[in-house]
Amino acid sequence: MLNTNLNIKIKQNVLITQQLVQAFSVLQMPINELREWLINEIQCNPLVDNDSLYEKEDPSTDQFGVFEYLDENFYYGLYPEEPEQKKLDIDQYLPFELSLFEHLMRQAHQCFDQPRELVIAEQIIGNLDQRGFVSDNLDPLHLPILKKIQSFDPIGIAARDLRESLLIQLQFEEKQNTLAYRIITDFFDSFLHKRFSLIKKALDCSSEDLTKTIKCDIRHLNFFPSAAFDDYATHYLLPDLTLKTIDGKWYVEIAKTGLPEIQISTHYDKLLNEQSLKKYIHDAQWLKKIVAQRDQNLKKIGEILLKSQYSFLEGTTSSLSPLKIEDVAEKLDLHPSTISRTIMNKYIAIPQGLYPLNEFFSRSPLANAQNAISKLTIKETISKLIKEEDKNQPLSDQEIKNKLNDYGIPCTRRTVTKYRLGMNYLSSSERKLL
Repeated sequence: MLNTNLNIKIKQNVLITQQLVQAFSVLQMPINELREWLINEIQCNPLVDNDSLYEKEDPSTDQFGVFEYLDENFYYGLYPEEPEQKKLDIDQYLPFELSLFEHLMRQAHQCFDQPRELVIAEQIIGNLDQRGFVSDNLDPLHLPILKKIQSFDPIGIAARDLRESLLIQLQFEEKQNTLAYRIITDFFDSFLHKRFSLIKKALDCSSEDLTKTIKCDIRHLNFFPSAAFDDYATHYLLPDLTLKTIDGKWYVEIAKTGLPEIQISTHYDKLLNEQSLKKYIHDAQWLKKIVAQRDQNLKKIGEILLKSQYSFLEGTTSSLSPLKIEDVAEKLDLHPSTISRTIMNKYIAIPQGLYPLNEFFSRSPLANAQNAISKLTIKETISKLIKEEDKNQPLSDQEIKNKLNDYGIPCTRRTVTKYRLGMNYLSSSERKLL
């Protein structure tokens, strides 16, 4: 008998458009990147008045031509659909170098077709540390995207640690079945600490074979995948958010220095109803909206920081109060990922100095939320302990961990090691030798 039942399924999908990808990108841009990106977008839109791009230019200096070149070529190739710009004679200007982020994002746009994949790739690339490695808290669902990024140039980029980076490079050279691969896979710690006798015994190899392997297969590997992108320029850190006091009153200030204004040129007033120009009008309005949303999110986060860290800012305490991304998201009625993007790659200026904005947040909720301690507080305490230690008997990471626990700061030895290395402090044995 013919089955005539009609089954109806309702499925809800989230459509991530190119505009949303753009909004996510703007949300996590620090002020330097935002300025360059805005200049590029304004130059691509004939209806936006670009007079503000040149207001602060010094007419007595001919070298400023290089910035015009940088502006016109910033993100060139990153958004293939954008109208092609008039090419400038490159020989007239200094060489233009891509940052690591730009270099990887160009490859990402060639590799990923789906907007959602591109958003995830941008999040991973934007969170690489100074060595070019990913953080420990990567979402397992993002691993397929990560694997593709690990095939990008420079080889070894986006690894989770140095060991994985070296293995990726050996795989690229098709050396999975070599002695070098076995050493890095199974005896990486012994290799780093030069325990060659242990390696020779375990792998049953001669001194000659081991020496040849290290010289020919390991020594040339890149232990610092992002190093090539740090040699050409000096990076100046500018605060995106400032908390300051004037006459005893605190203010939250969003950085606007150098940002061009987005205004429709008055020359086109009579043509604004033309169908062919509506796309440019819509693009300009969207540009203003997403930049304003970025600034609004930053200001709200700054106001929460001002309230929650008031004692720290006033100098009455040296420790930060517990503050989690999830709590801020709930207060602002935003998704935690929106908060994460807003504080990503940005700096905050306070009376105590210039700090990464994300260090004011405790990302990993502890069993007892009341004991949550910010990364910044832990780092400052570790630094203080090392500076004040007996130089003849430096503190080991385990001893530092024990002291932190005595202070009421829950922390593991592994975390101490991670933060110590991040602050460029040597191990206890190496500090003793100094």
